[in-house]
Amino acid sequence: MDERAANVLALLPGLREQWPDSGLGALREIRLRAGSPVQLIGEGGEWLSSGAVDEAWIARAADALAAHSLYAREEELRQGYLSLEDGSRAGVCGCFTAERGRIGRMTAVRSLCIRLAREKKGCADQVMPRLYEAGRPLSVLILSPPGLGKTTLLRDVARQFSLGTAWGRGVCVAVADERGELSAGGRLDVGPRTDVMSGCPKAAAVAMMVRAMSPDVIATDELGGGEGAAAVLEAMRCGVTMAATAHARDLDDAHARRALRRLLEGGAFQRIIVLGGGVGRVEGVYDGAGKRLCSGEDER
Repeated sequence: MDERAANVLALLPGLREQWPDSGLGALREIRLRAGSPVQLIGEGGEWLSSGAVDEAWIARAADALAAHSLYAREEELRQGYLSLEDGSRAGVCGCFTAERGRIGRMTAVRSLCIRLAREKKGCADQVMPRLYEAGRPLSVLILSPPGLGKTTLLRDVARQFSLGTAWGRGVCVAVADERGELSAGGRLDVGPRTDVMSGCPKAAAVAMMVRAMSPDVIATDELGGGEGAAAVLEAMRCGVTMAATAHARDLDDAHARRALRRLLEGGAFQRIIVLGGGVGRVEGVYDGAGKRLCSGEDER
């Protein structure tokens, strides 16, 4: 078990048995549910604890993951997650109050889904040749359902744009890291020519970085809302190249989402990468018009 997974598991209240040390491969997710066993999901399989955990145990686990400041993190909780210091993220499910039709305070935590941050330097190698034109980075959107490695791939794309590759020199990159998953406060490598703004809503961060940092490329995770789409379009009108991710199964699914359709039909992205068929697996690379340039197998 790698150090990052071991450190997260060490935060959780002790169980009667030991965590497994082999057979799972690289650990991807830790799922905790009141009244159910602890579930560990790795690249090689899964493991369930022999005993169930209760709601009080879940509450202690959530408090530990939040560095014992759970209710100081209300804004994150209202959005259904907790950011961990290492760039991992815990999805949170439970009971909320309602205030004038809006989500209020969380009153009980009943489930946690901890998705471990993975730094895989070089995971973008197979797509990088497609992300340049005449030595300049092209705007790229990475699409996939949750859990297939969009953020990991985006991080390495940003790192390689910043570092420089055989296809282009290193450029100035700005990372709008709203949830702290891309850079983890400098714990994860996003390149030597990269500036990071974390904890700020992505639309505001993109606008501020365009004004203040003069980036060649801005990278941001999980586009989807109208404000984020508007900020991306404005940045591109200012001559900035964008690298971003979004939740979608494929191009058709992306076009069905209004904000993404606005970006795609507006020609915001010159390259679109679709992940599918397994964690980190590239299903295809497309141009901005949706023409398939290659499959993942073509690039291996």
